[in-house]
Amino acid sequence: MLNKKNKKPVVTTKKEEKKQVIYPIIELEGNGQLILPDHIVTQINYLHGKVGKEEWSGMLLYDVISGTPAKPDGFVLEAKHIFLMDIGTAAYTEYETDGDIVDIYDNLEDAMEWKTGHIHTHHDMGTFFSGTDMSELNDNVDKHNYYLSLIVNFAGTFSAKVAFLSDTDNSELNFIDDSGKRQNFKVPNPLKNMVTIEMDIYYGMKDDFFYNRYHQVVKKIEAAAKAKAAAVSKKWGKGSYHNSHLGGSSQLDEIEFNTLPALRGVGATDSTDAKELTDREVERLARNVIGVTADMSELRSVYSVLFTLSKAKSSEMEYYYTYLADNVGSVIEAFFDQELQSDEMDAVLTEISASMLRYQAIPAIVEVVKGINTVLSEFGLAFRTSESEEELEDQLEFETLQNDMM
Repeated sequence: MLNKKNKKPVVTTKKEEKKQVIYPIIELEGNGQLILPDHIVTQINYLHGKVGKEEWSGMLLYDVISGTPAKPDGFVLEAKHIFLMDIGTAAYTEYETDGDIVDIYDNLEDAMEWKTGHIHTHHDMGTFFSGTDMSELNDNVDKHNYYLSLIVNFAGTFSAKVAFLSDTDNSELNFIDDSGKRQNFKVPNPLKNMVTIEMDIYYGMKDDFFYNRYHQVVKKIEAAAKAKAAAVSKKWGKGSYHNSHLGGSSQLDEIEFNTLPALRGVGATDSTDAKELTDREVERLARNVIGVTADMSELRSVYSVLFTLSKAKSSEMEYYYTYLADNVGSVIEAFFDQELQSDEMDAVLTEISASMLRYQAIPAIVEVVKGINTVLSEFGLAFRTSESEEELEDQLEFETLQNDMM
């Protein structure tokens, strides 16, 4: 507006908003432990059942059992209660704390002694920390001494991180000037980093008879699958694939990849034509071909399996590729419940590769897609070679028989 006395304009401005701080991230080596007791798993399943396809989120109350964030290997937390805050959409959920949180302290006797974190769903997706999830950690880490975030999904493959802020050791920074010289300077306030700790999930399950039965059934399935794989391998030999570009030697004795070919409930109908797979059948087959280890067998999509693989160590991936090469044939034959000819196998391998190539633009999984397609390509070549050798042997046997009869 215009000041009438001196005729000069008077500028009015809105109150300057506080700029959002984006903290550099430091991931500590070693994992902590988050224990989910029976009643927490029950609460998660209850909310999954009630809410359905929409994502939900809330406060996660937890207690410190032992250790500190300074030593992740001995840092143990236990979840105590889930306080639902929001039911969102099929793709998004968020909330702000309000007066409802008073109910926590009115109804839970020990709540004042517990810490508060965050829990939300990914539903059918894998439980990785996406860019949005890391932003949520960034936005809330300064409100807690340390902050726990737990991501859950329908498949029960949960992920958790603890985050806290830390000052840098000194406030002196440096840069290289235009003449190539290093210039040092100081900042008035120490810089802060967001330090994160990956938390392994443990279940505080007390009914040993019930829960141990799962492992007994898994072992029976493993034994049956290995027997079938051994029988199938006689037809084209047992391959061995080592992806040397991953680096490092294979340390099979140190890897707990408990092998379990994903053959449960994957069979198509007897009339399924390998050359005429539907989109749904391709997705199911691809998921089961690449999800050949026990810790991946419950994942619900090709993307989920690929993303899980992308987080494995190099030595684990070397072992995984070898195991995939050895078992891809048995998984495919179990799906079709019949032997395939080389042209049929080529069609199947092409469809499996196509189902993964749609994700190759995602940086996190591009190398995994390349590695798996290399394995599939080498397997296809070995399969065709084996079939050609069998045809040649049959031809020689026929010619020998004819010569003997003359």
